[in-house]
Amino acid sequence: MSGKKYPTGHIFRDYPVLQGLLESIKKANSTEIDAVINSMEGLSWESAIGPYKIRKQDHAGIGKLFVGTYATQPAEPFVQLKEMRSMSEESIIETPSPGKKYVW
Repeated sequence: MSGKKYPTGHIFRDYPVLQGLLESIKKANSTEIDAVINSMEGLSWESAIGPYKIRKQDHAGIGKLFVGTYATQPAEPFVQLKEMRSMSEESIIETPSPGKKYVW
């Protein structure tokens, strides 16, 4: 739709979120907002990038974090991933604090 031949890396992060929404709709057997939100709390599923879950306390999505080293490729219109590592976001996510204002 963008007219670009190759998708951005954002699709890599967005896909599990869409999967979670669809899993929540299936679990709720409804598309009503309150029903979907309630079914989402504590939901876990196997996403395209591995296990993913929605933390009940604050609705945070927790999966894997991928970091790597990139290099440009003169013959290609995109960068090449030279080295990649992954880790669970569970090990770095903040403790939930429902009801408290998030300070950036």
